[in-house]
Amino acid sequence: MKQIFTTILIFGTFLFGIEMKASCFRFDIFTIDSLPQLEEYDFIAHIKILDEQVYKMPPNCDGMATGILTIKIIELFKGKNISQILVPDYPYSCVNDNGEKLFRTSTNSLGVSKGEEWILFGKTLIDGKITIQYCDRNIRYKKSDEYNSSYVLRQLRKLYQHSTMNDENGNKQE
Repeated sequence: MKQIFTTILIFGTFLFGIEMKASCFRFDIFTIDSLPQLEEYDFIAHIKILDEQVYKMPPNCDGMATGILTIKIIELFKGKNISQILVPDYPYSCVNDNGEKLFRTSTNSLGVSKGEEWILFGKTLIDGKITIQYCDRNIRYKKSDEYNSSYVLRQLRKLYQHSTMNDENGNKQE
């Protein structure tokens, strides 16, 4: 039984291009077939990361930083047109009070990089800023023009009644 589950899990990962998140595995991220599944999110969009940087550092290198992504929205499904989004557990380098140079990272880090395209599912913080969380449905859509998770985009376009998009060169996107 364990082998069957492992086989299905591995096959599902390759089939849908979804990176597994072992510390918070959820089966519901594999399917998007109704709008009620997406009610918890205030922001859903296909975006491109234009820049990334540390937004808030913890004191004395103790704990994780918050990152901020500057984004370009390619296709907005839900929420407002924004240009920045917060990322918790953001990796950073620092020098502590003892003069030690440290690099901090977390197993819960999304691993986002400038130039990548993502489908992000964000929630609003108390101060009104949008943040993305590691255990949500966020999916890297395109990394260095190598691979895309077109299944998720097709489902979102169907649910939000968007037509097929054209890329920057006028070609139809999947």
